[in-house]
Amino acid sequence: MKKIVNYFCLLVALLSISLCDVAAQNTVVSEFTEVKSMPKLKKEIKKSGVLYFQSPDRLAMRYSDPEGDYSIIRDGLFLIKRGQGHTQKLKMDGKRTQFQILRNTLLLSMVGDIDGVAKENEASVSIEEKAGKKLVTLLKDKEVKVGVNRLELEYDLTTGALLVLKLIEVNGNSTTYSTPSPNIGASIDEEVWKE
Repeated sequence: MKKIVNYFCLLVALLSISLCDVAAQNTVVSEFTEVKSMPKLKKEIKKSGVLYFQSPDRLAMRYSDPEGDYSIIRDGLFLIKRGQGHTQKLKMDGKRTQFQILRNTLLLSMVGDIDGVAKENEASVSIEEKAGKKLVTLLKDKEVKVGVNRLELEYDLTTGALLVLKLIEVNGNSTTYSTPSPNIGASIDEEVWKE
């Protein structure tokens, strides 16, 4: 009987660990795909590469297709390079700009901070658990005329890793980021964070 009680206490303790607790203590490295869907234009743009995350506030998406593109969040900056153009250096100073909200949403999503994502996006949350996944839907509380009005997140219940982040815009366009095989605790070379 004592063993059963001990196992039950251990199970309760393990279940009480939040996704945020699990993911926030680690690094994550994963191949990723990005799919931008524009139904009205009947167009879909697919990209891929490697995603690197180091808690609490470093995220790099290094694209292999198209090669050389990147998005890097580090040291209060959001760096974006597309094509042969120059790198956009956006200073993240806490003002509620589109890129500040995107930055915070990405970082909070990576650590599983659902409440933080909801607050950042002024959204209501619904959560469902299904087939070993935690499915999170966030809907903006206020009507928006442009931009993202819905977010869909999918987490692995075992590891706490973010598997899918989908940003859905008012006009029907969406961008879906998928990380099918996240490697939690992987080492990350400092070169990843450089322009």
